[in-house]
Amino acid sequence: MLTQSAVADPVIPLFPNAGEDPEAPARIGITRAIPNDGFLLSTQELNITEDWLKEHFGGGAYDLTLFDREGRPIGQPRRIKIAGPPVSRPELEGRANALKDEEARAEGAIALQTRMFRDNLEMIKQEAQAQRDRAKMELELSIRGRQAEADEREEKERRRHEREMQAERERAERERLREK
Repeated sequence: MLTQSAVADPVIPLFPNAGEDPEAPARIGITRAIPNDGFLLSTQELNITEDWLKEHFGGGAYDLTLFDREGRPIGQPRRIKIAGPPVSRPELEGRANALKDEEARAEGAIALQTRMFRDNLEMIKQEAQAQRDRAKMELELSIRGRQAEADEREEKERRRHEREMQAERERAERERLREK
């Protein structure tokens, strides 16, 4: 096993070239060797640093194993020693559960926002349709009103024309009677 020296930079990735070529590692498996808690995590995050390990798992000795895309180990595990007390297994599980709960709440909030967005979008569509329907009805009423006005003018004109014709017939009848 390889041992990481105590003078390594805690913010430089432990596998700086991981993931650069197609044959490169796809995952890193993390096992805590001291204290012997066994396997902790398998992650696709290939830019793991000492600070990341300390933040997530606390102090201890960790064996980091690179895995290829088929899940086969690449080379020997790399041992990294981190100063400080380890985070206990129950605390790790508690953190994992809290993270899952937080993710579930976030997913729930996203789902709720999505539903609200869809509902608002549906309301906007319905309001737009209602406005189109109102505009169509107003246009039809306007057309009917203009048609009724035109029909009324035409009827008045027809009646005036009939009166004139009647008056003309009566005048013609009077003249014919006068000529007799």
